[in-house]
Amino acid sequence: MVRSIKKLKILFVPLLVILICVAVFFQLKRESYKYNLDAHIDKNGLFHDIPWGTSMDEVKKIFKDDIKIKPRKNKQGELTIRGKDYDSMRGVNSLIVASFSDNKEEKELSRVSVCIFENEDTGYDIHTLRDRYIKKLSEVYGNPSTAFKDHLYEWPTLNGAVRLRVWDNETEWDEDHIWDDEEVRYKQMAITYSNYYLYITKGEKKGLFNSIDWHSTQDVFAKKIKEKLDENVDVEDGKASVKIRDYNGWDGVDVEIVGYYL
Repeated sequence: MVRSIKKLKILFVPLLVILICVAVFFQLKRESYKYNLDAHIDKNGLFHDIPWGTSMDEVKKIFKDDIKIKPRKNKQGELTIRGKDYDSMRGVNSLIVASFSDNKEEKELSRVSVCIFENEDTGYDIHTLRDRYIKKLSEVYGNPSTAFKDHLYEWPTLNGAVRLRVWDNETEWDEDHIWDDEEVRYKQMAITYSNYYLYITKGEKKGLFNSIDWHSTQDVFAKKIKEKLDENVDVEDGKASVKIRDYNGWDGVDVEIVGYYL
């Protein structure tokens, strides 16, 4: 009998330790969602009016001093914030990710994504969230310029674009999903503020035609247009031009593209 009790103690103690560790893990996880955040949709298309190109240190300072939120740096070199009851929605967690360009000595802000996780128990399933924020974004930016199967929307802004993307049972995870987190398993939605269009102009930076940089020589412009459009380009003094029939597959719509050089 005594021996049996000892065996039970040997088994019980490790099990108790494991249960305590699991409970502590989930409690810490819940506490990590400690900020009550709001949508803060701005007409300029910026997140909390923080300009694109702002350094990582300065963004961290703005969050800490002005917004009273302390972000943390993750292993991808991004700043992240976990929020609870996002936009006053009970039980709806969120994850905000500020991404920075890595082609310069000092990283500069180029994108902010707000990931919102559904909570069916409180009435906020993924499609309710989608409809709620399509309405909110459309009230500020007008009708979206693109919409793909109720999963992807994009609005042009004064400083780039805002995108809304939905992941549910009908969509697959892919390389565009930026969060390396266990919660990618859940249905979620992302509102992304960025300094460039992605779907309106196929990834071109704002203000460029076919991603051809200003100050490109006339010959470079003609070469790139020929490569992109597979059309012969007429080059003469001061300009390079190309005429296209049935532009973009539109029957009877003809256009002429001209690059001028002064």
